Amino acid sequence: MTDQTATRAETISALMASIQEYRALQQPLVDALRRIRDDMDRASKSGDEWAMEWLGDVWNDLPLAARAAGGDQDAAQELAATVRDAARQAAGQPAAEHPMARALRLGAATIPDEIVAEISESTNSGLPLPWPEYTDRDAEVWHLTDETHDGDRVMLPSAGDMAPMLRRDVQRFFGPLTAAGQPAPDEQRVAELEAEIVQLREKHEASLRRADQVNNELMLEVQGYAEGTERPVLWSVYNQMHNRAITAEAKLASTPVAGLVPATNHDTDTTARDRIDIHTYFGLSYANYLVVPRALLQSMPIQWQEQFTGLLNELDDTFRGVPQAQAYDVTAGKHIQLKDMTDSQLRAAGVSVENDGPYGPTDETRYHRVRDGQEMTGDDYGFVPGVDPVPHYNRGRTRVPSTTMKEI
Repeated sequence: MTDQTATRAETISALMASIQEYRALQQPLVDALRRIRDDMDRASKSGDEWAMEWLGDVWNDLPLAARAAGGDQDAAQELAATVRDAARQAAGQPAAEHPMARALRLGAATIPDEIVAEISESTNSGLPLPWPEYTDRDAEVWHLTDETHDGDRVMLPSAGDMAPMLRRDVQRFFGPLTAAGQPAPDEQRVAELEAEIVQLREKHEASLRRADQVNNELMLEVQGYAEGTERPVLWSVYNQMHNRAITAEAKLASTPVAGLVPATNHDTDTTARDRIDIHTYFGLSYANYLVVPRALLQSMPIQWQEQFTGLLNELDDTFRGVPQAQAYDVTAGKHIQLKDMTDSQLRAAGVSVENDGPYGPTDETRYHRVRDGQEMTGDDYGFVPGVDPVPHYNRGRTRVPSTTMKEI
């Protein structure tokens, strides 16, 4: 049997023995552990900071065999290496590689020479008092230095044959770390970890139930959307269906319907990006009306104006029999968060304020809309009337220059 075959057999044997042991003792826990670890790994790769923290702290505190059973390939490799070392020593084979060399081979970061030199200089007259002391699983002592590298603190080992390492690497390859003066991990700690895993499993199962509920809601919305009775209101649906909806509605709008909208052919040079449906044009806003300054409309080229007014006339003809308001009152202004408004802006927005501090809002500050008494928060927006920056149309004489005007 070749060494490679023996190594593979030893690895498989070690993993299977560990997994079978944990499955026999805590089968539901192992299954939940693997599921949670996979979910956390996916979330971490997508940028979830909580998942990253969980993998760095909670997961690395678990026993090596538990992490291997939970699907951690690094833990599996380390566990297999430990079993191979024991087997080789028993067979009189050469000793295994040094723990530091193994850590570097498995991905531990190498501390730059200049940082190692800084640490050596700081310890010439003894260890600095502020450096916290930790003990790894082999009772080896590590000190947390003030130096940082790759976003993490550097730890200095007491063992002379070891080199400085990042804290996360020490935790990964030699952990769990125990702070000086704290009791070493024991059965109570294991019980706490198991309880935390159970809680995480329950949260995961609750999220699955919520996912089923949301999926049912989405299907109802999609059905209503397909029937034309409503549009999806959940943003997840909107984002997934957005592009397909644009294409479908564009095809539908281009098909003349007898007795509804007369088919027209407007000769414009607008790009495909400009030719979108009204709902898409409004984006994610809640605006119910489109307000366009008259001065800007009359500043466009005459051919564009003729096309625009032609479309307005078509709109009027199509919905001439639909009841509509006789007039609308348009007021220029801007939306500002209540907590950023001055007293005069709050009054102009029709908002009353109570318990405001001398230097601005506090935790006790309360806002109410004057017209109906509705309570609001400082993060809510209010409308503050202001001066319209667009000039008056001046009987058709005003022209607003533009450097981005398209030639038509």
